[in-house]
Amino acid sequence: MAKRMENGAGGGGGGRLMSNRLQIEIRSGEFTRTATLAEGAMIAAELPVYDRGGMLVYPVETDMKDEHGNTIKSVALQPITVPLMRQFMETAAEFVKYHPTLKTSVAVDPPEKTAKLILARHGFWPFPRIVGVMTAQSIDRQGNIIDREGVHEPTRLLFHGLPDLPPMPPHPTRDDALAALETLKGLLTEFPFVDPPEGTEGVSKSVAVAALISPLCRGADPHDPLFVVHAPTAGTGKSYLCKLVAAILTGRACPVVAYAVDEHEFEKRLNSALLLGSPVVSLDNVNGTLKSLLLCQALSEDSIQLRPLGTSIAVETEPRAFFMANGNNIAVTEDMTRRTLLIMMDRNEERPELQVFKQRPFDKIIADRGRYIAACLIIVRAYILAGRPGRLPQLANYEAWSDNVRSALVWLGCADPCDSMNEIIEEDDARQMLRALQAAWPEARNIRCSCAELIRAADGNDELKEVLEGIAGAKDGISAKALGKFLGKVKGKTQIHQMEVDGVVVPVKLKILKAKLSGGIQRWYLTDSKED
Repeated sequence: MAKRMENGAGGGGGGRLMSNRLQIEIRSGEFTRTATLAEGAMIAAELPVYDRGGMLVYPVETDMKDEHGNTIKSVALQPITVPLMRQFMETAAEFVKYHPTLKTSVAVDPPEKTAKLILARHGFWPFPRIVGVMTAQSIDRQGNIIDREGVHEPTRLLFHGLPDLPPMPPHPTRDDALAALETLKGLLTEFPFVDPPEGTEGVSKSVAVAALISPLCRGADPHDPLFVVHAPTAGTGKSYLCKLVAAILTGRACPVVAYAVDEHEFEKRLNSALLLGSPVVSLDNVNGTLKSLLLCQALSEDSIQLRPLGTSIAVETEPRAFFMANGNNIAVTEDMTRRTLLIMMDRNEERPELQVFKQRPFDKIIADRGRYIAACLIIVRAYILAGRPGRLPQLANYEAWSDNVRSALVWLGCADPCDSMNEIIEEDDARQMLRALQAAWPEARNIRCSCAELIRAADGNDELKEVLEGIAGAKDGISAKALGKFLGKVKGKTQIHQMEVDGVVVPVKLKILKAKLSGGIQRWYLTDSKED
């Protein structure tokens, strides 16, 4: 039995009942019914219980102090434990049980076994499903501002703790967007952006502006590329730029995941950050090569499998975090190259860490956060309402981001942020090794050879030997097994070479392909044909 209770005395120890709190009578043999009623009571009481990827979570908001004593809010999604579920049950309902001696119902604690059942009833929960939490306003694909607290049903994002925004033009124009762009650029005047050799002028600054805007467009863009901040030395401002991005989005500094060279250890740390549902994550001090299968999945897949610490059960999560990474001479490789935008900085000074940001852009954001949120939204909203003029070819896996952020910035005269990918591709070690191997391939194209034959061909061919040692060098020479593994990874990848054909230098597309097994031995060949 379940009924509403008005104010009155509760039996067995007393205490007054909350007005209109549901009373749930516990009966033997009605285990599932009690859980169903408790869930309904929590829904009716509008308690902050949410279903996120097979876990029940709730938003935890804490007050924090920054280095200047300012109070800032921190919000994260925390898993609900059994004791906390019992607290939610008690808040929503009064649990009673018939006392045969007293011949009346008396109040009892919320049953632990009921709390455990509720937490285990994945697939039966009536609680709202969410994919993440947003602590700033956002925009949808039609250009509408999302500014209400609670769950936004189309995106299943939980909006919580939104700041006040200044008045915004109802129909922003390109001039309004240009003024908003100058507001954001004003935060970046002291950063020593540089562009890659032979690269597009202003591309690093354009990527930095895109980093400020992109996480606020989560209502329109489910995924963003990885934004990498690279500098040759420490103290250039890499982490500080990440702080600015986080300050606009969350009102606080960026949650940091320390990078580990050991991919397994790094992915354990990343797994924990993704489970918390933080809207922005910074991978800090990535000095060297960044690679991670889990990160690749989080950057582009609609759902991924995560394993809560201390459990053997995987939960399905829809990642919505905005990722940044920073490091000295950071490099990305393999599948990360097509998921990454690059911001390059260099102060060209012996002691760059002695430089200070005199304009204190982080403090400016904290003091007037709504102004910068509005500037980001005006840029994208103006572009969408203008009909997305000059929309660029979409970037694979990031089509919505390309349509709404990238194209908007180019519309306003900024460099194309995707031009920064050219430098990443050129710096990709695997790509460079493939290019070198294609150039040093010993025989005419389309001649099949095994890994062992390729290694033997390096005798007397210094160029080929150097390339093979770089790819598969081992203590006892060149490893045929490692070479075969490399060839399997680069199979079918096309590289353009400038080659002389009939006395004329022309671009030729070359790729390495795998031939059918011959006598149980795998053979490889280089071709400029379209053969698969």
